[in-house]
Amino acid sequence: MRVSEINHCGKSPEKSKHKVFTAYPPVNQLLGCLLKKVTDILSDEFVGMYIQGSLALEDFVPDRSDIDLVVVTQFPIRDDLLKKLESMHKKITDGKMRYAKRFECIYIPIDALRHHSQRKAYFPCLHVGGEFYTDGFGIIEKHILREKGMALKGPNPKSFVRSVSLDELKKAALNSLQNWWLPQLKGNSRLKKDDYQVYAILTMCRAIYTIDKGDVVSKSRAASYAQGVLDKRWAPLIDKALSWKIGNKFNHLEETLNFIRYALLWTK
Repeated sequence: MRVSEINHCGKSPEKSKHKVFTAYPPVNQLLGCLLKKVTDILSDEFVGMYIQGSLALEDFVPDRSDIDLVVVTQFPIRDDLLKKLESMHKKITDGKMRYAKRFECIYIPIDALRHHSQRKAYFPCLHVGGEFYTDGFGIIEKHILREKGMALKGPNPKSFVRSVSLDELKKAALNSLQNWWLPQLKGNSRLKKDDYQVYAILTMCRAIYTIDKGDVVSKSRAASYAQGVLDKRWAPLIDKALSWKIGNKFNHLEETLNFIRYALLWTK
């Protein structure tokens, strides 16, 4: 991509020049700001910073998608550095950049990415809205990072993440359905939220695609595939999830729960 001027962390353009990482200037502003601050804090501990999720899968929807980032470090983050990162992230999420409250950033030591386990490992993660706690990073996420991850700075992820087999991907998708989504049918407090219902519906579509095809694709592509192979009664619900925008109501809890049940049966 060409080099252009973007406004980093509130600085004037003439004082801050950086690559245009994506086709979305407000996203570039946030990425440039984060990259500078993260590398400053981590110093020699920094290995690389990568775009994950919908941006990496070429499925970013400005009014719906979040920004997913992976920061790779030499070693597990020390407490003193973690406190500095937490403070930095709080200042950014409290700021006025357009996507300041719509990004996630997980910090993973490089050795944890060199090996695979069917069980997710957990690492420090800044979540959408500004909460900082641990989150899981498993085989599916490693596959996306290796095959689709976009380096903002650092080596190609293929140099330190080994390839994931079709069987590993399928098993990981099945495990996610059984270990995470099945229990949500009993305790569905998360699913009462509009955005989480949308996330659940599109995640079911992606799981179905992965289990059928042994690959991970964008939510839009997976949704299109699901509409072609599932009972046609689910097509309107999937369409509603695809057209939803942040700030809008969704309110399809019972339909969402039933779709999760249907997906669990479909993938058995």
